[in-house]
Amino acid sequence: MTNHTTETGKQIECETDAQAGVVARGVASALPTDPGMRFLERLGPLFAMRDEASILAFLRSPEFDLDPADFLDHPSAQVVQVAAICLGLLGEFQHTHRLIELLQHDDYFVVSAVEKSIWSIWMRSSTPRCVKLLQRAGDCIQSERFREANGLLDRILIEDPHFAEACNQRAILLHLTGNYELSIMACHRTLALNPHHFGAAAGLGHNCFHLGQYEDARIALHKALDIHPRMEGIRQAIRRCNLASGEIISA
Repeated sequence: MTNHTTETGKQIECETDAQAGVVARGVASALPTDPGMRFLERLGPLFAMRDEASILAFLRSPEFDLDPADFLDHPSAQVVQVAAICLGLLGEFQHTHRLIELLQHDDYFVVSAVEKSIWSIWMRSSTPRCVKLLQRAGDCIQSERFREANGLLDRILIEDPHFAEACNQRAILLHLTGNYELSIMACHRTLALNPHHFGAAAGLGHNCFHLGQYEDARIALHKALDIHPRMEGIRQAIRRCNLASGEIISA
């Protein structure tokens, strides 16, 4: 459920901390025998300009004949980071399975780029019409226009009942309006559609906490951490569960 605009980061934009990390660390010199480093060299100048439109146009151009997904296992963290950002711009839902694995990466900039790319793909994994409606619903939730957001989410889920991120945004809306039991149901629906949805797992934990279901909350929050170990806010939530239930258990 966790709102991608708050705890777990915003939907990917070109000028992200992750992309800034590419620039800050510098683009390594190309190694003629290493396709990953050639990939990095070709994209480095565009990332330095932080021009999303130019990056996307280049990735879609006939002259770019590489698949960013091929470089997610590269030994260079910079190459993996750039590959992840590229997938955030043009990747599809099936790419998120591999990106989820990279949330375990030991490089901060890689994990930051991967998380933003996952959210970006999740947010657009439906029809163009539903994606636009979801963007509007998200704006309404942020501005606390909850009734309008609810109507938009109804329209989306009638058209595409398998749009997991729409279910997750419904869970967020229900949580913010204090409907914790209904939000739990929306979190479960999200996880049924997308078992790797760390936001929905975290949201399930937050809802259970508000209902005093501390053990269920801990289970859900630990599931979120298993998927995305760098969510420090979830560790803090587990500690709150432990305090509330009078237990001392390591997060």
